[in-house]
Amino acid sequence: MALMIVRPTCCGKGQLLVFINLKVQWTNNKEDFVVEQSSGLRVENLSKVSGREMFKDSQYMVYPVMDFPYPGVAQASERLVREHQSKLSQTARILQQGHTIELIPVTRVTYSWKEKTHIYFVFGNKMSVNTDDYPATCSVM
Repeated sequence: MALMIVRPTCCGKGQLLVFINLKVQWTNNKEDFVVEQSSGLRVENLSKVSGREMFKDSQYMVYPVMDFPYPGVAQASERLVREHQSKLSQTARILQQGHTIELIPVTRVTYSWKEKTHIYFVFGNKMSVNTDDYPATCSVM
């Protein structure tokens, strides 16, 4: 004869526990515009240095810069503000916008060494130096 144990079904009471996972992502969306410059210095180098701040505005929504002495800056300002608002207003909430115009000094130096002409650049407030064709290298053994 087999012994059979019957267990009653669960008669407990409880609450259904639920959690909500909220993910907040803060991002900065930065756009740069460099006025056409014919020095020969690569534009990537300018993003690494600072210059003299000529204009700065920061608020919930900025307006394009108007009546700037160089018309290309005013046009770029209007385009960047418009693109920023149209691109981000549909998918994100804009908390703050800012506008900064910097004047970065660039000096192009032409020199001769071993009867060849070479060029280097001195740029930015901290006078960074860049050259693509340094005539000689030294190595320490």
